[in-house]
Amino acid sequence: RRRPSPWPRTSAAPSSRPAVATRTIARQHSLRSLRAAAGHLPHGTNGPETPPGQGLGPDSRRSIGARSHSVRPDARALLAQAATGLPIPVVAGTNVAGPGGSKLTQSFEGLNLYQERYVAASGNQFTFEPPDQGMCVGNGMVLETINDALRVFSTSGDALSPPIDLNSFYGYPVVINRTTGVFGPELTDPSCFFDSVNQRWIHIALTLDVKPKSGALTLNNHIDIAVSKTADPLGGWVFYTFNTTDDGTHGTPSHTDCPCIGDYPHIGADRNGVYITVNQYPWSSGPGVFGTNFNGSQLYAISRKALASGAATVRVVQLQNLALTGGKHPVPGFTTIPANAPDGVFADANGGSEYFVSTTAAAETGNVAGRSDNIGFWTLSNTQSLDGGHLALTLARRPPRSKARSTAAIPARSTRGSTAPTCGPRSRLRWRSRAISTPVRRGSRSTPRARLPTRVTSRWPGTTSSMRGSRHCHRGAARWA
Repeated sequence: RRRPSPWPRTSAAPSSRPAVATRTIARQHSLRSLRAAAGHLPHGTNGPETPPGQGLGPDSRRSIGARSHSVRPDARALLAQAATGLPIPVVAGTNVAGPGGSKLTQSFEGLNLYQERYVAASGNQFTFEPPDQGMCVGNGMVLETINDALRVFSTSGDALSPPIDLNSFYGYPVVINRTTGVFGPELTDPSCFFDSVNQRWIHIALTLDVKPKSGALTLNNHIDIAVSKTADPLGGWVFYTFNTTDDGTHGTPSHTDCPCIGDYPHIGADRNGVYITVNQYPWSSGPGVFGTNFNGSQLYAISRKALASGAATVRVVQLQNLALTGGKHPVPGFTTIPANAPDGVFADANGGSEYFVSTTAAAETGNVAGRSDNIGFWTLSNTQSLDGGHLALTLARRPPRSKARSTAAIPARSTRGSTAPTCGPRSRLRWRSRAISTPVRRGSRSTPRARLPTRVTSRWPGTTSSMRGSRHCHRGAARWA
């Protein structure tokens, strides 16, 4: 049940007053150096990759683990669209700005699938697709992270560390021990951020807890945070975690139809705080807060100074069930993305401000058309209070109308050739699609929001939730043995 927020209204219109929950999380453990995370593990199999259920070994007992990802329309879908008479949007390429004009100044090969699957954790890994790449740069180094590994490079492309699996980095058992058959938790949707003010690297991931013997999801999930001890990502790290199940356990508030999953996390920062956002879905098929099997975006605010110091405890402030509009049928915040303010370009007015954008072109927001000429714009003010004893944050939001764009709809992809189960009430896994109109690739330049790739979300093994009225069945991201 929501409890009223004590926050004052802001002068910006309209004002949002989400319920707030505050908790203190403790530092979990520390890592002596990045290389120490590699550990000494038995060698995993180097056999061929096969979908679960079609091969031998402990992983053959496990179903495909699906995740949110983006898919581009295929040629047949575009031809079908053209046949309707709707224009097909064409977007001109944009050069990368660099010294001496617009040009690409540096590129090199990052982590690849072989390194993620066979090198990291000595092969005690699964193949994860899509890679969900995150990348951050600072102090002359580059940290790249994917599902489910990370590696440090120099800015010239020289590898400075081996590929390290995320499970070992965060101090968990490997995702699959190919000698004993024991499963570890599943980490996904990694992101990272270089704090140029405090000279620290911050890495986050969504962690899904599993039963060690079967690998079945427990439905408990949390956001894990790693913070470097110095400006060198090859050195030591400290770790924190906060729960996102929101069923009243583990210090979380109790939300409608939870236990829930805090999906698709994003990270941003202003001068005062670090901000993490997730999309919250009930694991069940319940309607959730907004009636679309969705509880809106959840916003977590943490003191930037406290994180960078490696404090024994830090405060996490959760702004719950964000709504872009009020009234009888509120529009929830969906894929609410925080800004990353460059060093020296902070918004210090009103006690410090952080900005967010969200999309309204999604079924979660009640928009079944999958396109919109509005986006959500959010301002969190008085962020300096994150460092004080008196918390006095104010969140304002506005749905501004975007510039005119082509609104041609792109048909959803079919499941031809997919190993996903068929749609219908008898399916073990039920699949849901949602089209979004915000950039889906982290770190990319803004692209015209009229038609971006359809974003596909599917449920994990053992659940039966689905989007009511969904007429398409999609293959989600898959993990093979």
